[in-house]
Amino acid sequence: MDKGAALTAASELGLSPVTLEMQMGEPRVSQAIQTSYEIAKALNITGTPTYIIGNEIIPGAIGIDELRSWIANMRECGEAQCQG
Repeated sequence: MDKGAALTAASELGLSPVTLEMQMGEPRVSQAIQTSYEIAKALNITGTPTYIIGNEIIPGAIGIDELRSWIANMRECGEAQCQG
């Protein structure tokens, strides 16, 4: 993804691409990106998308039904995959 794609996506979500572009250079944005990078590095996450559900790291794209199932299981039994 590049800057143009990010601004287009922001616009499609109803955000102001002008405001977003002005905020891109702010220190708080750079810090948020750096923090995300450091967390990913500490967890050995090297690609996107990656989902973290409870204590499970799920790398790669998964279908919405599978994602919903993992979340429901986490809520139900505290694990990504419930036993029984």
